Amino acid sequence: MHGGRVKTVIPRNSRAGVKEREAILQIRHDRFQIKRPSILNKIKHLKDTQEATVVYVREEEEQEQEQEKAVEPVEWFLMTNKKIESVEDAYEKAVWYMQRWKIEQFHHVLKSGCAVEKLQERERRMDKTTVLVLMYSIIATFIMNIT
Repeated sequence: MHGGRVKTVIPRNSRAGVKEREAILQIRHDRFQIKRPSILNKIKHLKDTQEATVVYVREEEEQEQEQEKAVEPVEWFLMTNKKIESVEDAYEKAVWYMQRWKIEQFHHVLKSGCAVEKLQERERRMDKTTVLVLMYSIIATFIMNIT
């Protein structure tokens, strides 16, 4: 098991009303071999094992809580097939994971605010649908930036 500590900024979570904050993260990572489940033994082209890296991220709790309401510290187990050689590599994967809130918010705005799913019902031509989804994506990004 390899590990280290990194000082970072945890993005805000608007839904939970949690502000952006600085944090010190303990990061550990290790590579594992995962055996193919026996139920899949009939599929011969699958490898017997698959390499995966598990990244464990835990926020160190501060002794003094300066915020008005307590924030639950970050604790994540991430799994990736990407090779991780250092704490910096593991931290990069954690940063990728931190972006999930923005991605979820983007899809929410795209679906509910722009009603992009209704395009399936209207248009059968993929080229028109692609251009409309692109336009709605720009609008959704603009809406996210102003909220």
